[in-house]
Amino acid sequence: MILIGLELIKTVVMYLDRQVIHVEVVLTVALIAVARHVIDMDLNTAEPLNLVGTGVVVLALALSYFWFRKANAFRTDVVPEDDNGSAT
Repeated sequence: MILIGLELIKTVVMYLDRQVIHVEVVLTVALIAVARHVIDMDLNTAEPLNLVGTGVVVLALALSYFWFRKANAFRTDVVPEDDNGSAT
């Protein structure tokens, strides 16, 4: 829960600072939230369709994150940021 909260605060601060929503941060928060749900899920009582649906969501988020990172690796107009959020 703390990681989700920190990532959400980071997203809000970035939005207020630059008026831009960072897709990578949103995907990271979604992956953390779904992973937390999977950890809390009771596998003995969960319906099979719920397990399949959760697996599809995890796979879709992971592929989206991968494709987003890969697409940004090829872009030349993006200036990389350091951990403080400032351009290097």
